[in-house]
Amino acid sequence: MRIDHFLLYTRVVKRRSKIKKFIESRSIQVNGKFIKSSYKIKLKDSLKVIQNKSIFEIKVLKLPESKKDFEFPDEIFSLKIENKDDGYFLEDELPRVVNFLRRE
Repeated sequence: MRIDHFLLYTRVVKRRSKIKKFIESRSIQVNGKFIKSSYKIKLKDSLKVIQNKSIFEIKVLKLPESKKDFEFPDEIFSLKIENKDDGYFLEDELPRVVNFLRRE
């Protein structure tokens, strides 16, 4: 699965146009390297997305085969969020974080 689809389905970034902008502005890294939107995620990849005042760190635990696999997100990826303002590190349970990210 391409990274742009993966980020869209995880709901870390809600629009593909934003994902494209983040990739062009080098706000997305995989395993410490800047990538293109065509990058295909691999098992145990470590993604870092810098968005506004937060840094999202995502570890790929299982390769999803389709969008349907994201019905159980805690099986697909783990997520950590760091607030850049005060260095405060927030680590929530995944279902609560995913629900927060899905709000409009």
